[in-house]
Amino acid sequence: MKRIAFLSICLTLLAAPAFTADEAKAPAPPKPGDRIQGPRDVKTKAGDLLKLSKGAVLEVKKPEKDVELFFIRKGTVRGAIGDKTQVAVPYGWIATGKGKRVEFFAEVTPEGRSFVKVNKGTALLASPKMKLLLQAGQGIDLWTQKEKAGPSFSTRANNKGDVVMLMQVTDTLEIELTVPKATSGSIFQVEAGRRTRIESDASSWTGGRIAIRTRLGGAEGQTGTLGPGTFALIDNATGKIEFGFVEVDFQIIERAIDLTSEFTSLATSNFFGLGRR
Repeated sequence: MKRIAFLSICLTLLAAPAFTADEAKAPAPPKPGDRIQGPRDVKTKAGDLLKLSKGAVLEVKKPEKDVELFFIRKGTVRGAIGDKTQVAVPYGWIATGKGKRVEFFAEVTPEGRSFVKVNKGTALLASPKMKLLLQAGQGIDLWTQKEKAGPSFSTRANNKGDVVMLMQVTDTLEIELTVPKATSGSIFQVEAGRRTRIESDASSWTGGRIAIRTRLGGAEGQTGTLGPGTFALIDNATGKIEFGFVEVDFQIIERAIDLTSEFTSLATSNFFGLGRR
């Protein structure tokens, strides 16, 4: 009887499916509250894939309406997701349209600076006050400057097409920006929140202009453009736009003048031209 029982157990084990080494190493499905360390591949319930680089930290959030939510604490993550997965950086959630898919690269530095680039498809980078529409081949850096209570941005020099930014400033005022490649700027509130200031840095691409359009209560408002080194002040109550030049650090100008004077003195001295033919 003992022999028969032993044979029965052996036959049962042989009939059982093989347990591969990959399955043995497969991590448990992520659950809300988990912090996943890279390098690691994370597969969602919907079959989407997030690839964490070494040093990356991904936090699993509680799902909402059957959508799985993840937050990049730091490091780089490559994602291929559909409409059942959203991934956040400090400046918003990366998502795509219903029935659509998007492939992206995202990076969060230890200082909280974010970079998002779309490689395939279309992504919406959304926060409560601002939405960015990123097409394939478009990337943008986002961060906060200490002296400005609002986001700063910089589009990449190799961007394909313009990045569209939509801001819901008040219940009635919406501002739309169309930002070309190689353009940096800032958006913040001034005058106790009565006006919105939008700046284009002096370092922005000289061949590009930020296009501004306001909508007030659903009706079209004013339009305008910003070149490098200029700013727009938008009245949050009326949508009226005023333009001006960004203040320049005069110490930098003084150093530039001093340097120019030195070059001028050198050019007019007897030593200028020695060794030249």
